[in-house]
Amino acid sequence: MQTQAVVRDLGGKAVFHKQVSSDVELVNIVHAGLPFDSLEYVLKEQILSKEEVLKLVTTQRSWDRRKASNKLSEDESDKLVRFLRIRAFAHQILGDEDAEHWLRTPNPLLEDKKPIELLDSDIGTHLVESLIGRIAYGIIH
Repeated sequence: MQTQAVVRDLGGKAVFHKQVSSDVELVNIVHAGLPFDSLEYVLKEQILSKEEVLKLVTTQRSWDRRKASNKLSEDESDKLVRFLRIRAFAHQILGDEDAEHWLRTPNPLLEDKKPIELLDSDIGTHLVESLIGRIAYGIIH
């Protein structure tokens, strides 16, 4: 897993108030619920738009509740980390600008869906991750 990239994209030490250095530590944080500040960091850094957050991570109603409690649910935390993990993998294989474009461009191998649109489910995430892996190994371009 691209733990360091994911932690950085969640706001790193500024949000977690400590160094998160292992996959297991990140899993424990996800189980406990990410701080709402991590979601705000993702928006501030324009990693996701609010519209994308509302499709991939949470609803507007839950957004308001989570902001008040300053904590995402375990499920919302998992969805956000899942997106950031796939994004980090895409950046590693395709490069920064190409990865962002690729994630948001309809892909014929995904029945003309944008890869980002499939990251709201586990099975969709596996499809996108597999496709990036195939690109990495030169099976497809």
